Amino acid sequence: MKKITFVMPTYNSANYLERTLKSLTQMIGADKAVVEVLFIDDGSTDQTLTLLEKTVATDPTTYRLLKAKHGGVSKARNLGIKNATGEYVTFIDSDDAYTKNFIPTFLKQIESYPDLLWEDVHQLKDSGLHQIRTLNERLKCMSMVLGIAKPFIQEGIASKFYRREFLLANKLMFNDKIVVSEDTLFILEAIDKAQSIYLSDLKFYQILEEHSLSRFNEKVLASELEYEQRIDKILQEYPPVMK
Repeated sequence: MKKITFVMPTYNSANYLERTLKSLTQMIGADKAVVEVLFIDDGSTDQTLTLLEKTVATDPTTYRLLKAKHGGVSKARNLGIKNATGEYVTFIDSDDAYTKNFIPTFLKQIESYPDLLWEDVHQLKDSGLHQIRTLNERLKCMSMVLGIAKPFIQEGIASKFYRREFLLANKLMFNDKIVVSEDTLFILEAIDKAQSIYLSDLKFYQILEEHSLSRFNEKVLASELEYEQRIDKILQEYPPVMK
């Protein structure tokens, strides 16, 4: 069984995909036996598929490719969750870079079998496993993601790992109605269900490109409303003031 599945959605990524694939290879290093990279192509119309097919052909036991109709990143990530074979799953973008030879460190971190694992935690005093037993502990983790507590972590999907059986047992999927902050909602929903988390200050993820949607259109505004409603639903069980 693979220990980790890296789910990488792609959509017209040809201009920067080769750079990312090189970084991905360096990140995996000599540990291909425990790694699966699952490419989910979201209906690309450029040379992305050609590049991915060449990569899969070099090592089909490590790399897999699923082709989907264009439906957005959330649907692509959900397809990845459903088809992953790794014990843990994480989501990476086709335009970023990662630290070299990461897997040995990752394997040590999951020895305690946490539901969640976060790398790149800023201002963290000690890396290690933390149990999430109380609403206070849960809210503290949420505050770290939202950048309103120390230590803190980047709000997006980067550098966060999930035990796949935990996701499936709690029916945690990305909300494909949301096109802005869908990753933050997913993270908060995972925290709301998790019993344990491993926090690490290891520098794993480097975002090299930023691709943003125009915020002034009907779809984005409807998405933001859906996001706010979902957040309100999560927080209903929490007291208005947490000490």
